[in-house]
This record gives sequence, C-alpha cells and structure tokens, in this order.
Amino acid sequence: MMHTRQTIFLLMTLLAGAIAATNCRAGEVVEMPLWNGAAPGAPTKPQDVPVLFHTRPAANVATRAAVIVCPGGGYGHLSMDKEGSRIAEWLNSF
Repeated sequence: MMHTRQTIFLLMTLLAGAIAATNCRAGEVVEMPLWNGAAPGAPTKPQDVPVLFHTRPAANVATRAAVIVCPGGGYGHLSMDKEGSRIAEWLNSF
C-alpha cells in the first residue's frame, strides 16, 4: 500500500512541476503530452496519446491550487467536452 502512495505522490509532484513550468496565460489551453510519442505498449492512433490540458484561471480568482479533471467515457469514447473542458472552465471560474 505504501509503495502505491509513494508512486502517486511522485507522479503528482512531477505533474505539478511540469504544469508550473508552462507559460500559460489566463483562459489559454496548453496541451502537454505525457510521453514523447506514444505511451509504452499503447496503440499509436492520435486519440490514444495521453495528454494533459493545462488551463489557468484569471488572475483575480487564481488561488494557486490545482485540480486534475479526469473525464469519463471508457474504451469506446472519451467524454472530453461534457466531463472535461466544461468542468475545467467551471472550476476556473472560482
């Protein structure tokens, strides 16, 4: 159990560092690939390449907190609009 917690903590720390290093302006969306090319063992179709989309809220509502939104879907589709970008925009409004 501890190994899993340490791995998650390390992953979150690395993601936070990568996000902090981007020069993203308020309202701008920056696409950040998680691998250089396809993920190990993953299909090579463009929709299968894992990425993060970084959006920054306006300066007057920014709190320096971060949230990772993981949209649902499954193996058949990804609900990126309804459960991804709309939720991120809503959270950025706070």
